Amino acid sequence: MWQRTGSSAKSAVPPWPTRAVPASPRRLNWTCSNCRAKSDSNKAGGSIPPSNPASEAGDLLGVLSEQLANLAANMHSCFDAIEEGMKTTRVDLEAAINFLSAKYDDLLKILAEQNTTIIELRKGMDRVNAKVNEKDVIINQLTARVNTLEQLALSLVVEIHGIPRVSEQENLCESLRALADKIGAPQLSSENVVDVYRMPGRTPRAGGERPRTDPPIVVKFKAASVRSAWLEGRRRL
Repeated sequence: MWQRTGSSAKSAVPPWPTRAVPASPRRLNWTCSNCRAKSDSNKAGGSIPPSNPASEAGDLLGVLSEQLANLAANMHSCFDAIEEGMKTTRVDLEAAINFLSAKYDDLLKILAEQNTTIIELRKGMDRVNAKVNEKDVIINQLTARVNTLEQLALSLVVEIHGIPRVSEQENLCESLRALADKIGAPQLSSENVVDVYRMPGRTPRAGGERPRTDPPIVVKFKAASVRSAWLEGRRRL
């Protein structure tokens, strides 16, 4: 039952969904044979002729064939556009791959050169380390030799304290002659002594006051036996 609401009437059955179908010029002008007969009869005022199903099927088949041909042409056009785009993309990808491959080859070349340089530097460092080790051995040998010579030199040296300075031009051998007689040691001469000297004195104190004690006298003997005699004689003091 129909019911009018407002200015328009609504049906209880919902409308069928519709979709847009591309129309061709032939379809817009085509009508079935029955409808054409009715139209012609109405115009002529005569009776309706019988319909021809074969003719209607042939017309419908022609329309479908034309639509399928148009659809195939559109699909071919789309496929051609897609293929052309894929060709362009492939060319771009090949160019990018070639560029990256060239850069990779350059990087490998640079790495090979750096590895060669590192190997040469390591060889140079090994040679330098070998020379440094040789120098260290030589330095250690020379240091041991110097220590031995110093010990040997000190083994022939005696420091004598407590003898006052007589004058700036003092004769140290004469000053030590009385000491040799007192301790019973051999007298100093050029035959048993290499050198006799007084060590440098300390700096004067403030006000020009001289140090309380004079610096010691150093005697360097030629033989260890003479030095031993002087050291044994000090017990008699």
